[in-house]
Amino acid sequence: MRKIGMCLGVALAMAAPALAQDQGPWAVDAMVAPNPGLGIAYQFSDRLSLRPWLGLGYADQTGVFVNVGAELRFDLLVGPRWAPYLSASAGYMHNQAVPMGVAGLYTGYTVQPNAGQFALGAGLRYQVARRVSLFTEGRWMYTTYPSNYDTGGWGNFTINGQNRAQLVLGVTYIL
Repeated sequence: MRKIGMCLGVALAMAAPALAQDQGPWAVDAMVAPNPGLGIAYQFSDRLSLRPWLGLGYADQTGVFVNVGAELRFDLLVGPRWAPYLSASAGYMHNQAVPMGVAGLYTGYTVQPNAGQFALGAGLRYQVARRVSLFTEGRWMYTTYPSNYDTGGWGNFTINGQNRAQLVLGVTYIL
């Protein structure tokens, strides 16, 4: 019994480094739409990655804004040059809220300085080189406050009140 236990222990000790090698690489994501931002990606497996990000932007209605969040991405195919994926993300946005009716501007807009954002998306990754990929993603996003305007960059479209569609464009560099 002792020999079996010792053999199992040695096998587990040898398996730990092998399992660690299966952990995927780190990568850097740079998004250009809907807001400029940077993210760090960690590949848990060939298909699953976690991608936290920090984004900065400017909108006429809200001024400078900052958003932080994370995306969980699931690749449907592994290895081909073109690979579709699904994503789910959650984030927080803070902006310089413009009070309603300031100097007659933006009358009727509801502007909140803080918001939670939750999104589901589907995208496509194109591998340009061994370490470089381009990606585009369409997202449906729910925000925690109603809004009468498009906040952010050109890839952000209001559907109604708290729902919007986003077109995400970016590049990934694998470290």
